[in-house]
Formats: sequence, structure tokens, C-alpha cells
Amino acid sequence: MLITLLYLNVATFGLVFEMKKNIELIAFGYVAGMGLQHGYMEDIIVHPKFQKRGIGQALVKKLLQEAEQFGLEIVTLTYDSKHTSFYSESGFTPCSGGLWRKKD
Repeated sequence: MLITLLYLNVATFGLVFEMKKNIELIAFGYVAGMGLQHGYMEDIIVHPKFQKRGIGQALVKKLLQEAEQFGLEIVTLTYDSKHTSFYSESGFTPCSGGLWRKKD
């Protein structure tokens, strides 16, 4: 089993699970607004067979690293309150949505 980060473009990442010749997308997410000061994280999705393994947090953290590299200072998102601890542990400050700021 091989898990690879699939770099789709500047702000879109997926994690791909490969077994023999079969390739299956297991996680996906993106940040819209690259090239601006503010971005919005959307569609953080992990296939149910691969949840609770840290894949979602790894994806969110990688997206934030890329956002910072491309000059974003703020990344926001909205989420259901049941996901507050997930996003807090991933670096967001809970508010009516979530807010991440580039550290000086």
C-alpha cells in the first residue's frame, strides 16, 4: 500500500491510495484565493475507510503550509460545530467559523 500526496495545482491537494494498479482518491481539500491576502478552505473530505487516521489533519496542515508559502496571511472556513476540535487541532481559532493567521 502506498499513500501519495497528489498536487493538483497551487491550492488543491488530494491524498491518493495506490494498491497494485488500482488508484483511489482517499482525501481531498483546497484553499481558494491564492495570490490574495485572504483565502477560504473548502471541501476537506476523507474517504470513510480512511477516517480517524490523521489523514484529514495532515491534509489541512499541508494546505495551510502551501497557503502561507503563496502569501496568504488569513485562511477562513466554516464547519459544523461537531468538527470544532478537529479544526482547532489543525491550527484554526474557533469563532463563528474558523480563522488562521500567518505567524510573523
